Amino acid sequence: MSLQTRLTELAQATGAALKLRGLPPGGTVGNVLRKTGPGDFEAGWQAGPEGSAQPQFFTPWSF
Repeated sequence: MSLQTRLTELAQATGAALKLRGLPPGGTVGNVLRKTGPGDFEAGWQAGPEGSAQPQFFTPWSF
């Protein structure tokens, strides 16, 4: 096997492995990423809870 072939196969295998560990495609504004199963990297986009679109910020001087 040539070095070029080995490098190509390594790049393809690495790319496939990285895709498995990235964020799943899709999702829209207001969606949240949630676990879909007990295994590693089992996640998907789902609608967030009502009213979750507005971020809440805490500052030490606002109680």
